[in-house]
Amino acid sequence: MSQESTHRHQSPGDRLVTVRGKRSQFAFAEELGISRSSLQHYEAGTRKMDADLLVRLRVLLKIDPLWLLTGEDRGGLEPQERALLDAFKSASDEGRCHLLTASQWVPKR
Repeated sequence: MSQESTHRHQSPGDRLVTVRGKRSQFAFAEELGISRSSLQHYEAGTRKMDADLLVRLRVLLKIDPLWLLTGEDRGGLEPQERALLDAFKSASDEGRCHLLTASQWVPKR
């Protein structure tokens, strides 16, 4: 099963947990400017994500609201892939050279 297919079968709260990754709920909530309790409710699905949270996730982490709410990805990229692409696009010429050089040393699947 592809990752996109897997994400489509998850709830929005599950996808939010995926976005949080290894960060603690406390650290992630702080990064988003919300309480840990609110984050717990969003992740558990006991509270629907509001527009303010969706905008924060888009602006701060480049998370597509459509993907977060439905699992559908318009760009075909996973959040981590999108983050790498965004880092490359916003980097200076020197930063881009460093990223390209580093990518040559990443083990292939």
